[in-house]
Amino acid sequence: MTKLSAEKEAIKAVNTYIKGLNDKDPEKLANSLHFPHIRSMKDGTFFEWHSPEAYMKAFKDRLKSSGWDHTKLINTSTEKLSASKVHVSIEFGRYTKSGTLIDNYKSLYVVINEQGYWGIKFGSGTG
Repeated sequence: MTKLSAEKEAIKAVNTYIKGLNDKDPEKLANSLHFPHIRSMKDGTFFEWHSPEAYMKAFKDRLKSSGWDHTKLINTSTEKLSASKVHVSIEFGRYTKSGTLIDNYKSLYVVINEQGYWGIKFGSGTG
């Protein structure tokens, strides 16, 4: 088995995270996030979640009024900070079930290798 670079592992974690959101699957989130998981929102508010289920519930509650159904990655870029830490900048779109674009957003994820897997520990973004 070929070992992936830190950057590729970080992108893989981000892709698993997006798939977990789209599938509304806390187990996939558990394989792509580290807990406690911290986010800084657009207005500077910080949130902390201690489980994939709590994260998924808060995510769905926050986006309920928007009609969100799924998210699509538009662009990703990485900056390797160490063998176990990568910053991943992403641009993504959120869509309704019918495929109507809600809006595009940007986020920066701090992805780390901890507890034997790569996952997002912290995020800061516009969405």
